[in-house]
Amino acid sequence: MTPTLLHKNPLVSVVLVSFNRAGYLLQSVQSIMAQTMGDFELIVVLDGSTDDSWRNIQQLHDKRIILCHCVKNRGIAFARNTALHLARGQFIAVHDDDDVARPNRLEIQTNIFEKQPHLSVISGSMSIFHNDDIHNSTSENSRELNHDILAPSMFFNCAISNPTSMYRRKIHSELGYGYDEDLPSGEDFDLWLRLIMNEKPMPQFYAHPDIIIDYRRHGAAMSRNILAPWFVQLRHKIYMRALLKMGIIPTNEQFQMHRALTDGIYKLETPESSKIFDPWFELIRKKNKQLGLFHEGHLVNAMASHVYRCAQNAKLPSFKLFGKDIPIQ
Repeated sequence: MTPTLLHKNPLVSVVLVSFNRAGYLLQSVQSIMAQTMGDFELIVVLDGSTDDSWRNIQQLHDKRIILCHCVKNRGIAFARNTALHLARGQFIAVHDDDDVARPNRLEIQTNIFEKQPHLSVISGSMSIFHNDDIHNSTSENSRELNHDILAPSMFFNCAISNPTSMYRRKIHSELGYGYDEDLPSGEDFDLWLRLIMNEKPMPQFYAHPDIIIDYRRHGAAMSRNILAPWFVQLRHKIYMRALLKMGIIPTNEQFQMHRALTDGIYKLETPESSKIFDPWFELIRKKNKQLGLFHEGHLVNAMASHVYRCAQNAKLPSFKLFGKDIPIQ
């Protein structure tokens, strides 16, 4: 079915993709329709859903909703790209089908873009609840992070919370970026990392501390099993692409170490054993200096934070990095 488009281009296009989540979808959509900032369209792509999702959304009778139904399930990246092709707003706001947006989510984020026009991608913070118990939620620890901190952090792990992200549509419409449809998950991380590694000048990222969504955890959510074969393959593609772009062709041993480090599962036996990372980190620092990608100090801090996590998981009192003893607090 061809979606009906409004005549006036909205400020924000909210993109929401769903597959057989009728039990959560209506509440999620209603949280967007109740926004304090009303200049938006909501693009809902049902990715082959066979439940009551279509009927439930149609009953809202709101012209700001653009409803698109794919005949068969093609995956989240395909569905998100479909939504991007339909989007007409200046900004793209990502919203998940099982989350609940705070009423001022769009207002907060469009105000940030208005005050800081140099920014390209922003994300906020969220409160986490389980199943339907939204009144018993836990706020995640959050702080303001500027681009110089976020960019090198993204080289090691996704530092942007995708369900809270908003970005300029020109990333897709002018620069040609979309989601990699070969990835079953992690398509958001891959998009941010490709932007960071490929574009000159580098698009500016920013994370603000405002809580803008209630994030639902439930049994139907995709499991993040870092040892599952599909997840290992996914991370291999994302990280390898970034390393090659930096001019680094890692050995298998180096790459496995890098991946285990980013997931916090590298096994350290003693504080001294963390020195194994020094040659690898020095190579990354050397290439970074040549390319001028990341702020040197924040790159080292990002490295240290991941070693810290591995040392903490090993219950070590400290670890060594570039000859310095760093205590575990």
